[in-house]
Amino acid sequence: MKLVTMICCLLTMQAIAQTNGHVFNVLPALPSPGSTITVTYKNKGTVLEGSKHINGVLYSFSKFKWHADDLTLSWKDTAWTGTFKLPEGCAFITCVFQSDSLIDKGGKWPYSWLLSDAARRQLPGAYYAWGTLRSRSFRNNQPFQVDTAAYIEDEVTRMWLRYENRDHPESKPFIFKKALTLYKKTSTDSAVDNNIRKEVQAILGMPNTTEQTWIDAADVYATVLNDKAAADSIQQLILQKYPKGISARDKAILLLTREPDQLKKTKDFDQFIIDFPPAAFAEVETNISNLWYNKLFRTAVYTPIIKDSNYSNLFKYLPVVPTSELATFYHHMVEIPHDQKKMQLSTLLMLSDTLVKQIMGRPADGVYSPLQWKEVLIKQQTLTLFTHAQLLYESKQPQKAFAFASMINPANIYSYKKADFADLYVRLLIANGKKKEVIPYLLKAAHENALTTYALELLKKDYTAKNKTSDGFEAWVESLKSKDTVNASKEDLKKNLVNLPMANFELESAKGGLVNLNKLRGKIVIIDFWATWCGPCKAAMPGMQLAVNKYKADTNVVFYFIATQEFNPEYKSMINKFLAEKKYNFTVLYDGYNADSKHLDIAYARCAKDYHSSGIPMKLIIDQQGRLRWVNNGYKGSPSALADEISYIIETLQKEEKSVSKSHLPPPPAGGEVGGGPYFSTPVFFYNADSSIRFAGTLSQPLQQKATKAVVLVSGTGKQDRDGTMAGHKFFAVIADSLSRQDVAVLRIDDRGTGETTGKYEDATTEDFANDALLAVSYLKNRPDTKNLPVGLLGHSEGGAAIVIAAARSKDVQFIISLSGLATQGLDALLEQNRQLVAMANIPQYDKNRYNNINDRMFHLAYQYANDTSLETKLRGCYASWKEKDNKLVDSLQIKFDHFRFPIESYVRQATGKWYRYHIRFDPAGYISRLHIPILTIYGEKDVLLNAQKNAQNWQNSTTTAHNSHITIKIIPNLNHLLQHCTTCSTTEYAQIPETIAPIVLQEITSWLKNAER
Repeated sequence: MKLVTMICCLLTMQAIAQTNGHVFNVLPALPSPGSTITVTYKNKGTVLEGSKHINGVLYSFSKFKWHADDLTLSWKDTAWTGTFKLPEGCAFITCVFQSDSLIDKGGKWPYSWLLSDAARRQLPGAYYAWGTLRSRSFRNNQPFQVDTAAYIEDEVTRMWLRYENRDHPESKPFIFKKALTLYKKTSTDSAVDNNIRKEVQAILGMPNTTEQTWIDAADVYATVLNDKAAADSIQQLILQKYPKGISARDKAILLLTREPDQLKKTKDFDQFIIDFPPAAFAEVETNISNLWYNKLFRTAVYTPIIKDSNYSNLFKYLPVVPTSELATFYHHMVEIPHDQKKMQLSTLLMLSDTLVKQIMGRPADGVYSPLQWKEVLIKQQTLTLFTHAQLLYESKQPQKAFAFASMINPANIYSYKKADFADLYVRLLIANGKKKEVIPYLLKAAHENALTTYALELLKKDYTAKNKTSDGFEAWVESLKSKDTVNASKEDLKKNLVNLPMANFELESAKGGLVNLNKLRGKIVIIDFWATWCGPCKAAMPGMQLAVNKYKADTNVVFYFIATQEFNPEYKSMINKFLAEKKYNFTVLYDGYNADSKHLDIAYARCAKDYHSSGIPMKLIIDQQGRLRWVNNGYKGSPSALADEISYIIETLQKEEKSVSKSHLPPPPAGGEVGGGPYFSTPVFFYNADSSIRFAGTLSQPLQQKATKAVVLVSGTGKQDRDGTMAGHKFFAVIADSLSRQDVAVLRIDDRGTGETTGKYEDATTEDFANDALLAVSYLKNRPDTKNLPVGLLGHSEGGAAIVIAAARSKDVQFIISLSGLATQGLDALLEQNRQLVAMANIPQYDKNRYNNINDRMFHLAYQYANDTSLETKLRGCYASWKEKDNKLVDSLQIKFDHFRFPIESYVRQATGKWYRYHIRFDPAGYISRLHIPILTIYGEKDVLLNAQKNAQNWQNSTTTAHNSHITIKIIPNLNHLLQHCTTCSTTEYAQIPETIAPIVLQEITSWLKNAER
């Protein structure tokens, strides 16, 4: 309340709404709905300063609905100006200005104007629009997302809604749901629920209520008051009052959805469309309609097509099919049949033409200006337009095809970055007499490493003609590629290298005989799981052929293409025909029969299970020792890039030291079976309290005798899968393997939003991760085979902080193991970590001083204002002040080429995020000092991310405070943060070290677990 009072005292409403007057202005200052206004935008000092072309979008709020229009601007004197005729009933406008990819929304104060009547009283809806536009709680209901700095507190939003109610009681039916939601959220009044009930009843008694008013009232009872009975009663009244209304339609949708007979459902849908005409509900959106309405159209249209190839319902319902469903229709009816060659070209083109006309002719699906909608539509429908252009080209209509392909190119989605589009585009250039544009276009595609075999042929032909020889062509093409893109790709590939046991297989070869994987030791083996029915598998094959061709003379590199999950009895002859048509020189293996799945997928199913992978194409690369080093699903779309990926992995393996003693995992049991040792693994799933997040993981348990203890593994910073995959290493897979062989049950979980676990990782803090760990403990405590075991937590890095929070909160945690775990205050840890990284960086000392200086300033400020809404403003102000001084420093040092960059934008995004705000103020001492359980902590002496000595001392101090003598602290020489033996010990070295975790660390853990007693 103090904040609201202060705002009211200092600023009038007009001053708040029009604070950006030096940049944005509207004339006349008091416009009327229906009148023409002049909008002025001075871009000097904004993010658009210096722009040669600026466009605007004007959002108007009329009768409690948002509308968007393009605002054409022209330069006049010192500003950009444009005129606009306000809609009747308009109460509020707000503008956004854009030049190319840069957008100016106004920062803290959006470019907005509140309209008044003749008495200078704000028009109905003005206060409401101004308050909710900047509300974080209602940001998903707005036409665009304002800048973060513009968000206001819920109490301030409530203030504007109260003003709306005060001046315009007739607005209540439109705004009460949001107003009461905030009232419940922010009020400490003990009578809040009774007050809300009275307000809802009063509103339902008003003369201007609609069905939506009653629906909102039911929602208030259900979601705000948690009174389901009252909500259900209102729903019944709604059905009586509005028998052909929104709720009745929802009820009919559910009845149709639950009808098991597809033919009856299709027939009943005809009546549903009559009872509830789509045009009458064009702007209606409910949870039920969002979930099921589109699916009813699919049933009505697809059922007769599947049954009798009858497309009559498509043409019957197409005008009223929801816009959001049209791309799905196109995908099923055109893209898939085209890819699988299952329909005549003329029929495909007819269907494509019909659907594309509908798609491109639809009005905006949402609050978009005409130009915005055109851009959004092209981006949303890029694949549709691409396929349509392909069909037109195949139908010998190159001019029409070029028109559609040209629509895509300016969108900068495909442009030069998608190989199959580049392939089509240059064919269309040639067909349309634009041959001079072909090579320049292909050179740009080569820069993006997006070349097909046809594109390479064209480039080679041009290269040979200009140089009178083809010698050096491959090196020339390599020189065209973006070095940044190539290096980034290599770094990504390096990070994803693994070192895992590979199960043997013996499969029939299409060339005769059997191929046994174990007999290929000493060779690098590339495996591509594919199928004749798999579009992406076949799309990737030109790239695979490039790789096969490159290594055809190398007898130590072999490629096998395993045809899996084939269902057609004639699949072998289909494969031969396909290979002959495409002129692919592949060695195909036939996947064997799987008694469990009853399909031909014995090898694929085993690999998919062992490596937590799914879907084809799936590519694996196996090294000379028979160990899996790389696994990848899908296809990114560029044959040249795929060939480069395969080549890079092969070359990396060829250069590697081949000592088995440095392999990542213990040797596989006899027979080479993964998991075939003294333990077995089971996939597990469990949920959080409100079932909003499903956690998925693997539980490993001893095979021959009962487990003595159970351990939950908790990962460190950054999204990690259950194996703790970091820098190409399976950190937790190694630990789980080691402990499970020592009679310990081990549960490892995919992080939120990773693998098979749902939820959003980015919204979580260390405290949330601690709660996730306790959910895993609870799961073990409720399993019949683990409920009586002592359960502990093992955390790495930030996971070491999460486990102390969890252990301090639950007696079910009976021991903890912290590996490189955070035991210092968050601010101190960040400062120490960054100083270490800066010290190791290969940059001049003056740049190291600059980094330390700005880091110190920003980190301390982020700590001080971590719980303050002004944090972003403070950080930007601090940076601006520092930058001014730094510029003078650069001048004094006479630095000719200054390569120093502090990533201010990314740091502000990170520092104002939920995780960082929590982390920087986190102090583990308060939790550790509450622990009275056995503790093992292990640090690497050469850890550059955490100071081993300082963290170890903090453990000692905090446990002494707790009078806990059951702590073992180990600092092991020559180990890094991942507890690997290291040379430089920098973070960039992790992926280059063959060892995943030092054996001594595993020995210390298993030895301690055997002796640890509470």
